[in-house]
Amino acid sequence: MYYITISGVLEQFPDINGKLEKGTISIKMIEEWILQAEGLINGYIGKRYELPFETPPDFVVSLAYKAFEFFYLDATHIPSVTGQEPGFESPKWRRLLDLLEMIRDGNLLLYDKDKKAIPPSQEKLASIISNKENANQIFNMKDFWDQEVSESYDKEP
Repeated sequence: MYYITISGVLEQFPDINGKLEKGTISIKMIEEWILQAEGLINGYIGKRYELPFETPPDFVVSLAYKAFEFFYLDATHIPSVTGQEPGFESPKWRRLLDLLEMIRDGNLLLYDKDKKAIPPSQEKLASIISNKENANQIFNMKDFWDQEVSESYDKEP
């Protein structure tokens, strides 16, 4: 666990201590939610930055706690502080994903402890990404004389 720890989670979310004592949740469950949160974070920012960071940026740590909170509330079926259901359609979840997408796309920079921008990985920035990833592919398993190409295939999305 790189961004957040079990002790940090217990400090941030004091109600978890009571649930641990009652036995309604376990340390193993907390570890799983931490891994899910960190996996989500790494999945987005790992496309732009070399991971792991020497020291995780504070902003990324705060995002990891937000992601942990979502997975915790979702697994225990507890409404969040705002009273909203913790589902994947909640504005709070959407905002978290928007921030991660902004980091991934370079619209939001990450800063280290000395307030210096962390440079993105040049190797990851140089990788080729198709703008047709979500389009139907031009070839399939038909015979070549049955092949069809969409008229809009060469147009920009």
